[in-house]
Amino acid sequence: MVLFDGLMRVFLEAWMRRSSWVKLMAGPGIVLILLPVLTDVATGALPESWKPYSWVAWPLAILLASCIAVNEVGRHHADHALADPRPLSPVANTCGDQVWNIPAPVRTFHGRQSDLERLKAAFTVEQAGPFTRAVVALHGLAGIGKTQLALAHAADRRHLFRVGWLVPATERLTAVTAMAELAERLGVGDSDRERACRRVVEHLSARGDWLLIFDSAPDRQSLTGLVPVTGEGQVLITSVDPHWDTLARPMRVEAFSDADAIAFLRGRRGGDTTPAEEKALVELVDQLGGLPLALEQAAAYCTAGAIGWQEFMHRYRADCVNVLGRHLPCDYATPLTVTWRLTLRLIDGCNRAAGQSLRILAFYGPAPVPRDLIFSRVAGLPRALRRASADPVKADEVVATLLSCSLVNPADTARPDAAQSGATDLQLHQLVQTVIRDFTIQGSAVARPRSVGSLLERSWTSDRYARIAMDVLLAATPADARDSRHGPRFVALLPHVQALLGHADRLQIVSRNLATLQHIYGNFLEYRRHDGAARFLLERALQARLATLGARHIETLETMSLLGFALHRDPTQRRRSLDLCRQALTGYRRHFTDHHPATLTAITYLGAAFFGLEKIEQGRDMCEYALWGRRATLGDDHPDTLSSMNNLAVMLWRSGEFRRAKELAEQALQGRRAILGEHNPETLRSMNNMASALWGLGELEQARDLCGRALSLRLALLGPGHPDVNNSVGDLTAICQAIEIANGADGDRT
Repeated sequence: MVLFDGLMRVFLEAWMRRSSWVKLMAGPGIVLILLPVLTDVATGALPESWKPYSWVAWPLAILLASCIAVNEVGRHHADHALADPRPLSPVANTCGDQVWNIPAPVRTFHGRQSDLERLKAAFTVEQAGPFTRAVVALHGLAGIGKTQLALAHAADRRHLFRVGWLVPATERLTAVTAMAELAERLGVGDSDRERACRRVVEHLSARGDWLLIFDSAPDRQSLTGLVPVTGEGQVLITSVDPHWDTLARPMRVEAFSDADAIAFLRGRRGGDTTPAEEKALVELVDQLGGLPLALEQAAAYCTAGAIGWQEFMHRYRADCVNVLGRHLPCDYATPLTVTWRLTLRLIDGCNRAAGQSLRILAFYGPAPVPRDLIFSRVAGLPRALRRASADPVKADEVVATLLSCSLVNPADTARPDAAQSGATDLQLHQLVQTVIRDFTIQGSAVARPRSVGSLLERSWTSDRYARIAMDVLLAATPADARDSRHGPRFVALLPHVQALLGHADRLQIVSRNLATLQHIYGNFLEYRRHDGAARFLLERALQARLATLGARHIETLETMSLLGFALHRDPTQRRRSLDLCRQALTGYRRHFTDHHPATLTAITYLGAAFFGLEKIEQGRDMCEYALWGRRATLGDDHPDTLSSMNNLAVMLWRSGEFRRAKELAEQALQGRRAILGEHNPETLRSMNNMASALWGLGELEQARDLCGRALSLRLALLGPGHPDVNNSVGDLTAICQAIEIANGADGDRT
């Protein structure tokens, strides 16, 4: 009897909800279950042990008749309601003038005035196309503040609406339930929730004083049939998915600016801060990247533990993911890091290649990542990503998956080469990268292994993904760092190289590919005259190559020679510069003849080292030999030969041989103009050297004009503060002073 009572309770509860399966199965189920029992009772066919319970037959018969009657009456009324062509008339609201369940934004809501203005403008812009209602979809990274922005908009515009309803839309069931509740509040409810949703949508379409907020909607399909298609009300959707074009006007929500983030944290803690605390606050804002929820969690942690920003940063540097998972604000149920980890698991389950690409991208910088970098075909890629890289359609699916969760966003600015191909760079938030790297340490490359290969990929650690990221960057890097045509590519990849090298240090990775990356980008930075950064990378490259290849390897000698050349500009390192260049040249001569291009480059660098130590004669001899060798092996028009001409012209100018210096500088300038164009750093160096040679010959007016042109072009190309710009400024100042002195002397003689 207890079992029977339980079953009846379940049946009656389902019946009261009037769910569709009960309506469908009620009649046949009752007949198939209860009628045989009644028949057995009537005919006396029950077993002997059941006869004491034969009195149950009459209640069962009554239940059978009642259920069938109720089912038929309910079906009749439902059919009549659906067939009724008359418009729905709202019932007067018994809860006051407004039907409103939208809460106010959190007390600590700060800033976002520009976003609120954008949102207001988005609703006032006249809609185009077949839809006449205003629908805006706020999309962006989880924790970016979409929901709070929507709540702030509702609070700001509440006086314009009679109805305001927040619909939790994480799942369709919760959205349908919320809409059915709104139908009840508006007097158009129905015992069937789906029918209630249709009723309330029809009701809202006939009026214009309402605001609906669908919060955390996963995609467009989840809101099918829930969004009014007519009417003058407003619909606001929040989602991580950016693809809402066919249903709404998408509006991307960005992180706080540094100034807004600092103001937010100051407002949360209050009080005056010391310079040290202020410095820690600025560092914290930089680390969290302006994410409102992350900032809120950091402030909550400091408040709960009664610590300052300095102490918090000590804990954050040691274990940032764990720190951000503690002491949640009361308005939030799930830490930001947990939300992102769940998203990553979801991505792993639906598109393994997308999850693998995220783990590689986590080791790059937060700057825009060229799309082709994700699908570089290098050896050692995880299997799913390797297959996607070979198939453009699968590659597009990977990008679509990454964009749909907003862990990756399209970059705001496109590179010139990307614009020509129509490709869009992608970008990860730095805090997302931190969480993914921490998640990868646990060896969770695949959510559910579906094969032996995927099972093996679960063992992929941060070290392995970092090495793959290194290989991908190396494959995408042009070979010639001094070719100006590759400048934009190097500039785009440099932030990712710098970030990857930092992660390699923390993981204690030392490899040949790592040293190659350090050497190539050190060479690029030296060519661009970023001397400090160039020397740092070249020092690391030399250490790595000495450790992995030995002192006599060609690659080690190449880095040694280049580092020696880079050090000749540092007055404190010029003796070491000479030692490195000599050691590299000695090593090259073990492998090659003196006419080999690599040997001639080492001789050129040794000449620069002599020049740095003011040993002009030795430096000139080295440059003379390098020019002779390059003319013989490469020809007069080769860029390396022109570089030797320019170097020798500088040496001759310092030696006072201005006539020959002018001849070589002019020849180098003409050659570089023809090959590289005038708007090239090497061409402008020759132009500046030509001006110096004219100055030495006393042709001051021509020297001033040429130096002034070099300065204007360098400013436009390199920007103020660049070493080459400073050199031109110094030379032009000296030439102008020489002109003033010459004019003064002429005046005295007159």
